[in-house]
Amino acid sequence: MMPDERYVGDPKKGFVYNRGEAVDLTLVDAQGTELIMPTGFDDFTEKAYLDYPDFTGEQLSNRALLRYGGPWLYAARNRMVAL
Repeated sequence: MMPDERYVGDPKKGFVYNRGEAVDLTLVDAQGTELIMPTGFDDFTEKAYLDYPDFTGEQLSNRALLRYGGPWLYAARNRMVAL
């Protein structure tokens, strides 16, 4: 258990992750290769903050694409199915 409440919410108070309202995901290219993102999965460092300053342009672009999408991402969402 990570005791830092900036990253792990108290289940008594509720939090998007422990209520099942959020998911961790990334983007891949057409060959299935993961796009480089600012941080890896479950990063509990200061790099997890959106305003962390030391990322490459590629990392920031990929993060923006994941957060805000684009026409192709909107089309992909319409084809998603529940597992």
